[in-house]
Amino acid sequence: MNQTPDRTAEQTPGPDAPPRVSIGLPVYNGERWIEQTIDSILAQTFSDFELIICDNCSTDSTVEICQRYAAQDSRVVVHQNTENIGAARNFNKAFELARGRYFKWASSNDLIGERFLEACVEVLDANPDVAVAFPRTQLINERNEVIEEYDENLHLLDDHPYVRFRNFIDRVRLNNVEQALQRSSVLRQTTLQAVYPNSDTVLMSEMAARGKFFQIEEFLLSRRLAESSTTNLMTEEEVASFYAPGKTHIPFRTMRMFLAFISLSTRIKVPLSQRLKFYDFALRFLYWSKGDFMKDLSAYFRQLFRRRPASA
Repeated sequence: MNQTPDRTAEQTPGPDAPPRVSIGLPVYNGERWIEQTIDSILAQTFSDFELIICDNCSTDSTVEICQRYAAQDSRVVVHQNTENIGAARNFNKAFELARGRYFKWASSNDLIGERFLEACVEVLDANPDVAVAFPRTQLINERNEVIEEYDENLHLLDDHPYVRFRNFIDRVRLNNVEQALQRSSVLRQTTLQAVYPNSDTVLMSEMAARGKFFQIEEFLLSRRLAESSTTNLMTEEEVASFYAPGKTHIPFRTMRMFLAFISLSTRIKVPLSQRLKFYDFALRFLYWSKGDFMKDLSAYFRQLFRRRPASA
């Protein structure tokens, strides 16, 4: 790996310069844990950051809590959507508002250790070929008790984009790495999140194709596993509403993932031999997932006929 420090990042910024780091915190009805989350962010040993809170039309006290923090700390900015745009689009909005060289998504349920930003910035500054830096993760419950020390083995330093991409696909499970510190310049080359489940995993697989992943051995991310804080514990209708408010079903999830992989094979700048491997993976994915595709198709027609008005 290239160990040459990013000298431009070491220059003293002027009073109007953008922060080195932007943290995007998308939230909807997060009053239960958001104070703990914000407190953990504001306690960072690395202080040159902005915290962009994107509220998705919360109906609880989330906005009032966030505005109180914004009044106390100029680094905190609260953006309120005029309508609920769904989780994926709200995540994207948080990044679109960011100004920093580096960017991190933060969950409104989770906590980060005080050295999270410092440790990750050090890695990205020193290694221009690393696109994503992240610490190890602890899983916690509703009482902040550690359930498990979690490791998806996503320290991906191979020089070949396809190898990193496949290793990510083969190893990822909870996709904690989405909360890593990422190079904004690389993230802007992606399609960001789409409106279907697992689009966050597809996004991070593209980041793996575009740059190296560096895991820091400290446990600096505490991810909360609770019924209200992860789509893994939601019903199908709840998941659909989470991504697309007002919907009870998101059709053709598998086909959307296939099309995303096809799109990546055409957009990424790699030699033809590597490009063909990405294309081959997309076709294999469709074959491996043919059962899920048929389920998607069946569910789509069930929903279609359910919506048809009864004959007069």
